[in-house]
Parts: sequence; structure tokens; C-alpha cells
Amino acid sequence: MGRVEKIEIPWLRWAVEKGLVPNSPENNDGPPAPKDHPAKDPNHPNYAPDLHAALAAWEALYQNGERPEHVKHTTAVTSWLENHWPELGPTARKRLAPATNPKDNKNPGEFKEKQR
Repeated sequence: MGRVEKIEIPWLRWAVEKGLVPNSPENNDGPPAPKDHPAKDPNHPNYAPDLHAALAAWEALYQNGERPEHVKHTTAVTSWLENHWPELGPTARKRLAPATNPKDNKNPGEFKEKQR
């Protein structure tokens, strides 16, 4: 085996020191922390509370694994929203449930007309 030389790249060293290069050997404290979406900032000029609630529900149930396997999606979302976003009414909770449904859990979108 030949000798391995370490090449010093100043801009890369700077990026690693700033934490901008995830999963580098110098910056391997685990996966990078997810960045919060601007829609979750109540001080943002275009803040949308329903969008914030939907994102929070999806993160809790699917990213953080809080959804019990035996509970259907709509039931899990509406229950989670009722417990964590009590200011949302039942209509808003039902309206947000489809937006948080993972694509693998949805029907293929095929419309079938009723037979007469």
C-alpha cells in the first residue's frame, strides 16, 4: 500500500468547522438536526396555523413513530391533533388528516364510477 496524503482544502475546513458538512469525519456527531420549516414559525409574515398543525402531526406520527400500528391514519391524526392542538375544531382536524397521509397509505387515485 502506498502512502495516503491528507489534502488540506481551506474552504472545506471552514465548512466543516461551521457544521455545514454533515457526516464528515470531523463533524460526525450523528445525523444533522432537521431544520424547522418556516411555516412552523408563528412570527413569520405568512404563518398558516393549519399548515403548522399538519406538519407537527405528520412529524409526530410518522417521523417520531408515535402512531400505533393498529390505529388507522385518520383516527391517529385527528386524535393527535385533538390532544396537541385543542384550538382546532373537529372539522379542521378531519380536513387536515388527508394532507398528512403518507403516499404508501393512499389509494392509487383511480376513480371508479358506480355501476348502475
